[in-house]
Amino acid sequence: LEDIVTALPKGVSVRVDANQGYDLAAARQFLDSAPTDRLQVVEQPLPTSNLADHATLREAYDTALMLDEEIRSQADLAAIDTADAADAVKFKRMKAGGWAATREIVCEARERGFDVVLGNGVQTGLGCVHEALIWAAEDLVLAGEFNGWRKQSRPIVAASPEFTDGELRWSGSRV
Repeated sequence: LEDIVTALPKGVSVRVDANQGYDLAAARQFLDSAPTDRLQVVEQPLPTSNLADHATLREAYDTALMLDEEIRSQADLAAIDTADAADAVKFKRMKAGGWAATREIVCEARERGFDVVLGNGVQTGLGCVHEALIWAAEDLVLAGEFNGWRKQSRPIVAASPEFTDGELRWSGSRV
């Protein structure tokens, strides 16, 4: 990771998604050796429902932790907040229960002081547009991932979203 990060221009940070791949000792080893000054967030380093160990990592390191795998409801978000287990949360519209429910949980997360990211790498282009619209409507700061359409061999909508000049555009309109 250090070679990758040092090859990036100054001021560019990265997100690392561990996908629950570490236990507490391995997560500590990773964070001890990683160029943490260039990490924006480390996403889901430990298995789900391990909020106590996530809280331990959060307390021990300055790098922001982001959780997403265990969040399906406002009750899950409240548990993360109570455990002080994350700095940021990531929502997938399909897990939250659709458009309105995603907006509600995003608002709740922001009220609780979490940074918010939207993203789901296995969705369609239309799902990416929905996320982008929520992102814009809620004036989120962290970039969403909006990456699902890149995995499709053929778009399901007439015009897939694309990035142009640093902006997400759909059918020529800025999202």
